[in-house]
Amino acid sequence: MNILIVGNGFDLSHYLPTKYDHFMVAMDAIENWDITKGVMGFDDLFEELYVKEKLFFSYTHAIYEVTKIQFNMDEISSINKKILNSHWYRYFKYYKSDLQTWIDLECQIEKALEIVSVFINEIEELLKKEDRIDFKYDNLSSQRSNILKVHREHEHILFLLGIFVIAERVKTENGMEWSKLQNQMESI
Repeated sequence: MNILIVGNGFDLSHYLPTKYDHFMVAMDAIENWDITKGVMGFDDLFEELYVKEKLFFSYTHAIYEVTKIQFNMDEISSINKKILNSHWYRYFKYYKSDLQTWIDLECQIEKALEIVSVFINEIEELLKKEDRIDFKYDNLSSQRSNILKVHREHEHILFLLGIFVIAERVKTENGMEWSKLQNQMESI
C-alpha cells in the first residue's frame, strides 16, 4: 500500500494560486468584472498579481493549461451574488489589508466569533435579569439595566457579520422621530 502525505505548502510549491491573497484578488476581480467584456479567464482573475508575483504565475502558466479556465456570464453572475450576500466575505474584504495569510484569516475569524459569543452571552445574561431587552444599545454609558451594552469596537464587526443593523434617529418635518437604517455597506 502506498501512502502520500501532503504537507503545508504542497499547493504553492506546485504553483497553484491558493494563498489567501490569491483568493481575495480573484473574488475582487469577479465582483468588479464588467460583464460586457464577456467571458472571464484565468488572467482576468489574477492579473493584479502578475507584477508582484511574476515568477510564480509564469510557472503556473507553463505547467497548467490556464487558458482553459473560463467563466461565462452566468457563472460570474452566480458567484457575484454569493459573494455579495456573504457576510463573511464583506468582513474579510473590510480587513483585507490586515490579512496576508490563511493564518491571519483564521485569527480574524476567531476574533469575530469571540465577539459574537460575548454578544450572545450578554443577551442571555440580560434575559435572566429582565423580562425584555431594549436593543437601543449604547456604548456602556447608560445606567438603565435593560439596555444592551455593546463596546464600540465590537459594533462594527457585528454589523459586518449581519448581526447588527445600525440605525440613526431622524426628525421629520413635523417633528416626529423615526429610525433610518444606514446603508454603510456601500462604503466598504
